[in-house]
Amino acid sequence: MPLLILSALLTAQLPTAPRATLSFEAPHPLMAGGAPIQLDGQTTPRFVDWDSDGRRDLLVASGNGAVWICRGDREGTLAQPERVEAAGRSAWGDRSTGAAVADMNGDGLEDLFVGTQAGRLHVYLNRGRRGAWRFDAEDFQFGLPAGCGARFDVGDLDDDGTLDIVTGEFDGPLRWMRGIPLGSQAEKGPYFQAPERIGQLGEAYNSAPRLRDLEGDGDLDLLMGVNWGYVALFEQREAGAPPTFGPKTLMENVTTGQSVKLRELIKDNTTPELADVDGDGVLDLISGGLNGTVWWMRGVGHADHIGRLERALSDHGEQIGRALKDDEVLRGEVFGALRALRNDLGRGFLTDAARRELLRSLLKLAEEHPVALRRSQRDTEADPFSTPLFGQFAVVLKNAAPDTARGRGAVARALGESEGYARLLADLGVVFVDNARASEPQLDAMYRVLSAMPREVWDVEVIGVADWVGPGAKNPGVKGRSGVNIFAMDLGVRENSFGPDSPRRGVTDVYLICLAHEVAHNMLDTVGQRRRPDLFRRKFQGLQRAAGDAIVFHEEVTRGYDRDATRARFRELELWDGEENTWDAAWTRYFHEERRFDRSHVRGNVEFFLKAPQEAFATLANQWFTDSELMVEFAKVRFDAGFPACADQMLLIAEYLSDGGPSAPSYSLAPGGEFSAGSLRIRRDSKGRIKELRGETLRASFDYTSDDLVEAFDLRVD
Repeated sequence: MPLLILSALLTAQLPTAPRATLSFEAPHPLMAGGAPIQLDGQTTPRFVDWDSDGRRDLLVASGNGAVWICRGDREGTLAQPERVEAAGRSAWGDRSTGAAVADMNGDGLEDLFVGTQAGRLHVYLNRGRRGAWRFDAEDFQFGLPAGCGARFDVGDLDDDGTLDIVTGEFDGPLRWMRGIPLGSQAEKGPYFQAPERIGQLGEAYNSAPRLRDLEGDGDLDLLMGVNWGYVALFEQREAGAPPTFGPKTLMENVTTGQSVKLRELIKDNTTPELADVDGDGVLDLISGGLNGTVWWMRGVGHADHIGRLERALSDHGEQIGRALKDDEVLRGEVFGALRALRNDLGRGFLTDAARRELLRSLLKLAEEHPVALRRSQRDTEADPFSTPLFGQFAVVLKNAAPDTARGRGAVARALGESEGYARLLADLGVVFVDNARASEPQLDAMYRVLSAMPREVWDVEVIGVADWVGPGAKNPGVKGRSGVNIFAMDLGVRENSFGPDSPRRGVTDVYLICLAHEVAHNMLDTVGQRRRPDLFRRKFQGLQRAAGDAIVFHEEVTRGYDRDATRARFRELELWDGEENTWDAAWTRYFHEERRFDRSHVRGNVEFFLKAPQEAFATLANQWFTDSELMVEFAKVRFDAGFPACADQMLLIAEYLSDGGPSAPSYSLAPGGEFSAGSLRIRRDSKGRIKELRGETLRASFDYTSDDLVEAFDLRVD
């Protein structure tokens, strides 16, 4: 039985600590004292243990300057709000407030933080004992960033043992005020440094932050509510000064299958909180709003999602494909459950024990419903959703299993995969969704090409062929950590990947070069932003060089070209008369009239890459994988013709694929799947840049400008 390899993982018991999720049911009013909470103006809720009795209490800052506490009993029921007093004060102005509790001075007692609309943060030290608050007669006060109002939270964001302040703003940016370690200042402070932006984090306007460690890894993640009623999650990737966060993920409403939308209920200004309101072991989503109410949405855990899948498969059996086509509600439930499971697994919200329980349930479903959950070729018009169902189930099962070749191989066997698909999954971690249309030679060629790519520099979990999958490819589609779509065609379709001024033709296979191109989208612009930010920046420097002096880039070059500054430069150079209706013509004339910009990028007119910079690196793969040594020679031809940026582009992909090592992989890919991989030896200069590339038949050497762009290029070919 193929599941024996995984059996050792299925023995632990689930923990009792509440688990995070990205999926929530429909909202309900939060009750206190037997009635929905209704206060004056903006409400910002925080669940705390105010009495230190192990029960959940609700701290709510309101819009009239007051802060309220709703005490919880043994059953989790909240009492009616009581007004909080601190150092003889029960109101902080007459407008919106924010409140939080945290141990400011390291004495083991939580202290009270109150933020005001006037941009002040009041800190009241607790001099009592656990469960019995007694405040100092005076508070500490700190200034908050302009526009912050009362939008703040407190936590050790950079993991240095000292509390930090994170603030939102009316205009949307998020900032942090780094805490100064205790003892480094007089007791009266200041305790926080000047506010700084947290990268580019921010949304629309009225951003409200909430810090929580949702993955149990010790790093605080960031929830952000925004004006329009949705809630975004940013996973902390690395603590530091400043910390770095991953891309935005929106909390989802499983009832609608869309992102959480609370605006109609709260009348703007989402203020998120997470707590296990109903005591079922899964964190629920809570939010206040502009109209004085507080709402909660029940968190949906993996057991609920599995239950939905079990019912759907049991009710419809081998006819599940037809049922999914005819019943939109069922379709939303099934795919919503699978995607929610994938999201929670991908975010690390399941403990090891919970993951083992989920894996056990998924394997049971695969065994009991092989027709629905194994790969087979379908009539995509009559049955548009069975192939996406298989693909999404395979992604979830893969993520639940151990991330090893052995664990993924067991998943492939549980899914009944043939050798070609199984190798992609087991060895490379790739789920291929193609409606069982690819031939074994295609699968073998894909495996050889992907295996030749250094695994550290790319990240693709799902490869799809939309034209083979049919109408269900986009809606609902198959969602993974990362994915690409490739062409629907046989091997053998030919393409010349090089321009007419190339030393020779570089003819390749369209199916496979499309695969290399699409996977390259998940190289420098994704993985590389973390691993090699210097090369990500160099990509834009190269585009800037290729675009000529009339195109002005932002000061931070990775933001691309600056449209307003470029217009001003065009006026200065008399390339544009300043009339709005003539701008497009002036832009087009600049890039296309002399045709010089057709050669400043190795794969087409650079105008395209200014407008679509995400293509600038991926398209280099078309030449590098077709014939790497020919790309070096071609870059030299262009360099000598006065287009040095082509050398920058060639070295960019060589450097990235080398991963800083002593060699860069080189390739040759011919029509029909004939593929070979070798290497180009690298010698580096004192700054680590490629000084020399040496292959079997060529030797190239380079000198650089102070911006790491090529200024001298010598090539000898035997």
